[in-house]
Amino acid sequence: MVHKLTEWPGEDDLVFPSTSGAPLGYPNMLRRVLRPAAAETGAPWAGFHTFRHTCASMLFERGANAVKVQRWLGHHSPAFTLATYVHLMDGQLGDPLELDVELARVLTEVQTDGHALNETEGESPGKIPPGTDSAVLSGSA
Repeated sequence: MVHKLTEWPGEDDLVFPSTSGAPLGYPNMLRRVLRPAAAETGAPWAGFHTFRHTCASMLFERGANAVKVQRWLGHHSPAFTLATYVHLMDGQLGDPLELDVELARVLTEVQTDGHALNETEGESPGKIPPGTDSAVLSGSA
């Protein structure tokens, strides 16, 4: 059997083992691996929390919702994730709703599906009586 020499000899081997081969403890990992690597890249302030924050930033930037980010980070609730990372969200309100366009869209759906927004007396619930004008439904009649 040929043994391939690599930085990590086996697929299941630890990336950052202690000198005895056991998992490296947090203080040792920070001192022996993370701080030197961060200093070498010019980011001596970087720590483990930086990775979490970067992950959240990238997920929100790609359009992930708060529930997805919460699950990725292991938070107990999406509300906690939002409270912690709300500064990453786009603060813009976006374009205002055009109510006339929204109402027209809803009326088109109602007419297409044959379902009214309210029940009409004498008719089956949710059905528009035959011959009902859309102006009556919109309240402009």
